[in-house]
Amino acid sequence: MSLSIRLFGAMTLHAGGLEWAAFPTAKSRELFAYLLLQDGDPVPRSWVCHLLWPEASPSQQRNRLSVDLYGLRRRAAEAGFELDGAILATRQHLRVPREAVDSDWRELLDCRAGLGDTEEGGIAHARRIVGLTRRPFLPECLSPWTEPFRQEAAEARQAAERLLSARVNVP
Repeated sequence: MSLSIRLFGAMTLHAGGLEWAAFPTAKSRELFAYLLLQDGDPVPRSWVCHLLWPEASPSQQRNRLSVDLYGLRRRAAEAGFELDGAILATRQHLRVPREAVDSDWRELLDCRAGLGDTEEGGIAHARRIVGLTRRPFLPECLSPWTEPFRQEAAEARQAAERLLSARVNVP
């Protein structure tokens, strides 16, 4: 079953005709989003802990990460979503393999890369970017780490809008 996740608008998982948005905690939602946005790269557990729970002691951070990761997997499984291959965990690192999960974020990046394609291809990519970015990026997550991603989405939209307006203004 192919797993995809939407980060624009309410964060939801999709697979086999099912949709799930009932993340057990805000931090579990943020954890999954952060790992997905690392494009398959392993992230040290210590970094994730500090990012999500900066006010907690290291032992509290590790405990909270374990609890949220377990809760996320359990609740997703109860809803019919198997995340064991989607979130890989070792003692030192966490990662979401690029091939395990599709996302609208990756679609945005692919479309942005295609803006310079042939005129029709570039226009199609620009329209898709505008469509994706009509919804806010991770509206449930207000953590500072999301800001560079929001900025990147805004820049992609601006580039798409410039391309579309240039096409409209051509005689």
